[in-house]
Amino acid sequence: MKRFSKELISLLAVGTLSVTMMGCGSSSTSSSSGSSSATQSASTQTSDESSSAGTESSAEAKTDATVLRVNMSETADSEKSKAIEAVKEEIEKNTDGRVTLEIHNNGELGTFQDDIEAITGGANIVDGTSPSAFCDYGNGDLMALDLMFELRSYEDCDKINDSDLFWEMVKPLEEKSHIKILAVNWGNMPRCVLSNKPINSVEDMKGMIIRTPLANYISFFTRLGATTQSMSLADTYTALQQKTIDACEFGYDILYNNSLYEVAKYCYADEHAYAPCMWAMNSDIFNSLSEDDQKAVKQAFEDGGKSYEETNKNSQADYRKKLEDAGVTFVDPSDEDKKTMYAAAKDSASDFDLSDGIMDKIDQALGR
Repeated sequence: MKRFSKELISLLAVGTLSVTMMGCGSSSTSSSSGSSSATQSASTQTSDESSSAGTESSAEAKTDATVLRVNMSETADSEKSKAIEAVKEEIEKNTDGRVTLEIHNNGELGTFQDDIEAITGGANIVDGTSPSAFCDYGNGDLMALDLMFELRSYEDCDKINDSDLFWEMVKPLEEKSHIKILAVNWGNMPRCVLSNKPINSVEDMKGMIIRTPLANYISFFTRLGATTQSMSLADTYTALQQKTIDACEFGYDILYNNSLYEVAKYCYADEHAYAPCMWAMNSDIFNSLSEDDQKAVKQAFEDGGKSYEETNKNSQADYRKKLEDAGVTFVDPSDEDKKTMYAAAKDSASDFDLSDGIMDKIDQALGR
């Protein structure tokens, strides 16, 4: 099968940070109580001058604080944004304010493509998106982490984050593009197929038109006999309603929060992708921090990922129940169907320029 172009691969991905300098002012006062208290006044003035000098020294130190501006495509009330708020609190506490975060929602600072380019150029930005979005910046093997069924659980996302293999995979990003990876253990809610006609087995997907977002999804679903169609999430509701497409695939939360259950009543709960979010910032800025502050920043993002995954895990069943209550019929794939889909996912790796043996190395890191 023809390999996908780098341009298409670079579209893959899912928030953005930038660092600014901030300062704070201070003031001092001195008092005098007249000629009869001249000595006391002089003493008070000397004390105040000393206090002022100390305050100015503190202000100068705070002027050097590193401010990370986080760009979130999600709304402020989303679970991911709430997790980033916790990251902000942890970083600011553990660095004693030497590193602070500003959170910008609704993509206020631009797209993830713009952010990655800015990071490589030295901008003080941290972005969270799919590992494959970084393929052209040092290691094309990152595509492997976004192939369907390669990461099959939140636990798999954690195992990759904790593996020596992953940190070896992202080293070239720092060496070639000045990109420092902070964490990849931000597994999103698993993606399933929602359709306006029944899917009782993987065979039923043959001939269906399925809305898919990116090259790794297209590669997988075409191997199952489906025809893929690219469109925005905003257009998906109408396309399902008018039956110009037969199905779409999203996480349980997206299916429910965007009311797609109103126009499609069948869900094939294959959970083909957890689409982890990988956080990155400019390596020069990261390396300019003290060793303790570097550890604090990195640890906060890893802790935030664990918290975000736990929230998703706890609410996943609730979203499925909400969809069922709204009239959606769920079908879980059989063991035979899972084997068929795993094989299709493995074969899709041949569409991309991956190094020999990388899939086996990832499986080994995952304990398979």
